[in-house]
Parts: sequence; structure tokens; C-alpha cells
Amino acid sequence: MPPTETAIEARIEALKSSPGKFQRLVERYAYIAYPHRFKNIVPQGRNPNDVTVKGWPDIYSISSDGRIDVAEATHSPAWSGHLIEDLEKAEALGKGRLAGFLFVAWDNEPSPLTDHKKINPRYEKLMVYRDRLLALGIASDSINFVFKKQLVHALTQPRFASVLKNILGLSWHITPFKEISQSQIFGLTGGLNTFVPAKEEYLKGLVHRTAILDEIEHRLEHRGWAWIRGRGAAGKTVLAIQIGLDYESASRPAYYLDLAKTEASVSETLDAITILADDKVLFIVDNAHLNEDFARDVFDHWQIASMGSHLLLLGRDVSMSDSRGIAYPLDDLREEAQTLEVRPDDLAGVFLRLARKFLSTPDYNSEPPYEVLQRWHSLFGGDLIAFSAAVAQRIKGLTQGDWQIQAQDAARYVKENYLEKADEAAQLNLLRMAALAQLEIDMPEGAIELGKIRQFLRGGLVHRLERGRDRHVYYHLVHPGLGDLILAAAGYSSAELKQFNLEQFHYVASRDPFCGLAIAARLESASRAHEAMPILKGIV
Repeated sequence: MPPTETAIEARIEALKSSPGKFQRLVERYAYIAYPHRFKNIVPQGRNPNDVTVKGWPDIYSISSDGRIDVAEATHSPAWSGHLIEDLEKAEALGKGRLAGFLFVAWDNEPSPLTDHKKINPRYEKLMVYRDRLLALGIASDSINFVFKKQLVHALTQPRFASVLKNILGLSWHITPFKEISQSQIFGLTGGLNTFVPAKEEYLKGLVHRTAILDEIEHRLEHRGWAWIRGRGAAGKTVLAIQIGLDYESASRPAYYLDLAKTEASVSETLDAITILADDKVLFIVDNAHLNEDFARDVFDHWQIASMGSHLLLLGRDVSMSDSRGIAYPLDDLREEAQTLEVRPDDLAGVFLRLARKFLSTPDYNSEPPYEVLQRWHSLFGGDLIAFSAAVAQRIKGLTQGDWQIQAQDAARYVKENYLEKADEAAQLNLLRMAALAQLEIDMPEGAIELGKIRQFLRGGLVHRLERGRDRHVYYHLVHPGLGDLILAAAGYSSAELKQFNLEQFHYVASRDPFCGLAIAARLESASRAHEAMPILKGIV
């Protein structure tokens, strides 16, 4: 639910002592409410510390024809004198120089009539001011006077959610979604032993942008929705983060929901979409392949209640139907789905980011020769997690021009940096988590020895999260693709690995029956019903 108008009004009222912050609020309001007029906004009425500075106008944007859109803001009830000064400066520019004029005043809008049913002189003056602006060649629909009630009411719209939070400290209730920047999908800042990018790396533009990203953003703007499929560890979530952060950088809310990590009901999710939908909002639903019925309900509801919002679905590329010939709920959308495939230039981007991170040299720019990238691509295909681990193992030689990498380097790095640095009990807990990661299931708190994974939590390899109204605690690897690598590094034979996985599934189910049901469901959906049945019997 949105903050109340009373709460918004109180927070803006408190900005009386911070006029620079009020100007920043108006900047964001102008940018979002009038996007075609204030696309390239220039604030000059305040400095970066929100201290007001002299100059006119407070805010402006230059249109494609060279004319200027102007925005002025005042928190003072003596707005009329402020507006007169603005008009004089606008008139000094000459006719035809202004494309638009927006004036925001923190005061009650003057009504046409007084309480005694007479013409209100304040309203008459406002109409005279409008006529002076019209005389400057400004179109009538580009002249806007916004007062207290109009501003407060506008700010209750979902498109202003990030503005309310960042400037006024007011948050929407967005459960089960999370703001993309607040989601637990980032690597640890400064963590050298994990390969998932940290938030700071995204914000600084250090994360490689795959070629398909611009195409997806174009589709979102013109079709409203996109569905990205690809193999595990191909960079789907990285791509979604980049798109979501692009929205947030433009003060457009981006909300993220991971179907692998939510206990929310479909109805709760659809209600949230109904409340939050707006033409500046992006909804991201990750791991759609794990619950296509859920994802289909989201898609169908979004089509009805989108209000111009955008929807991005992410999921692994799975077959068109199961072994019994039953179609999946999203089958009719597959022709429009876009496939994310890792290309050699993507490997180059990942290598450069890791080299700069491991060497602490942000200016490192020695890109491997193309024939080397082709060889790496043939070794690792689209598995960016395995590729990253192999690069980490060979980083010293690679940055000195020795471009040799072997597939075994990935498991060797994981073994040396994770398993061999942990005692036996810690190893078991990590391997148990890796077994569940193969099914994209989180480890419930009751099935883990917390003291034995603290080193992995500190290093960023493992994340802790709380789910549901009762705040149940779970743990998971920073990326599920690490599960395969960790198990490979343990050196099990094929038969031993199968037995180990089954033992861990049974153990977790015995400690947490609800998680056991989830394990059984994932096994069944993967055509492994013969493994699921004993788990179900153990729960019963």
C-alpha cells in the first residue's frame, strides 16, 4: 500500500528548513510527471549537498529544437512574488525561447471564488500570469501551476515510490516483491572468492553488458514485456539487475521476485501488481521455470492490470512438454521468448571485470585475443560460473599474457579456496547446500550447523535470508551454479555423488518436512519421481 497523503504532506512540510531538498523533490517530480519535457534535466538551484544557490531557473531542460523547459520551486507561501520574478526573467529571454513553464508552490491552490462567492483576486493574478506566459509563445498545455494538494496526490502514484523513499523516507508496502537494489542477488563488496558482481560494480559500470540487453530494453518499452530464457549460469539475473538498475537510475521503480525463494501466494503477488502497477514500473519475476503456473498467473494478471507497467520474466530453457506430453503453462509465449546465449565477447567482459577485481587495478584493459576467447567458449560454453572460477585459478598467468585455461581449473579453485580451508563439518554443510542448489532450493535453518558456515557467510559465498510472515531463516549459495562446482571439487565418483545427494535430500526432509515436500516436487518435475517417492514416504 502507498503512504497516506497525510504522511506525504507532513514530510514535505518538514522540508521548510531544507529548501534545497524540496528542489530535489521537484526535480524528480518534473522528470517523472513530464518525461517528454524534462528528459535531460539540469538542476542549478542547488548544489549536490542540497544547499540552494542563486541562479535562474532552478531546473531546466533543453528540447530538441533548442528551446528551454523551465521548472521553478518554492516552499514559501509567498509564492506570488517568486512567480513574478520568474516571469520577468522569462520575458527578458524573449518570445519563443521557452518551450514550457512548470511552477511548484507549497501552498494551497487559489480557488476561483472566495468564501463569499466573489472573484478571488489571487486566482485572477494567477490567470494574468498564465496569459503572460502564453504571450511568450508557450503552448497552454505546457504551462503548469502545481500546488500542495496536486503535488501530494501525484506523489501517491506508484511511479513515485522511489522518490518517496529516497527523499522523504516513506516506503510502499511491496511484499512479496523487493526493490531490485535491495534484493539479495549481489555479491559481497571486496569479496575475492565469489564471482557474483557486487552492487558497486554495477553502479560503476564495471559489469559487462551483453549484446542482447539493448534489444530487451527496447522490447520492454515497445511491447511491455519480455521473457528471457537460457541455461543456468548464463547471466540471466545479471542482465535483469542491469535493466532494473537502469530503471532505478531514472527514478523508475523496479521490483524483483524470485520464485525460487518466495513463499508468497499467487493471490498476494497479483494484489501487489494491482497496487504497484504504473507506466514507470518494472516487475521482474526470476526463475519462472520453477513454477510456470505461478508465472502464467502473473503474466495473465499483468496483461489486465498493467497500467502501462513492464514485465520481465526470467527462466532456464526447458523442453516444450514433459514426458507425458503435457504442455507447460507458458508454451504459447515461447515463440516470443528471447534466448540468452553466452558469446566469446561475453567471456572477455567477465574476464576483464575479474582481472580488475582480483588485481585491484581498475584500469586493466588487456583483452584476450579472439582466438583465445573462442577456445574458452568451446571449453565452458555458457557456464559463466565455471568460467569465472577457472579464471580465478589462473588469474596471475592470465594477466601476464598466458592465456591457458583448463576446465579442471574451476573445480581446482573451488577445492583450494572453499573446501580445503574448511573443517570436515563445515565441508559437509557446504556440500549439503550444494546438493540443494542443484534443485534451486534453499537450506532451512534447522538442517544446518550455523557455526560451521560462518566463514562462508563472511566471505560472501553463502547468503542468509528470511521468508514468510514468520521470518523463517534459510541459507543458500550466492549463485546456484556454484553447487555443481562444489560437488565436482569434492571428487565424488558418479555413483558416490548420486548417493550423497539422496542422503542429503533425506536428511533435510527429516529436519524440515516442508522443505522435504519442495525437494520431492522438484525431483518429480525433473522426471525423477523414483527419487521423490522415498522422500515423501519418509515425511509421512
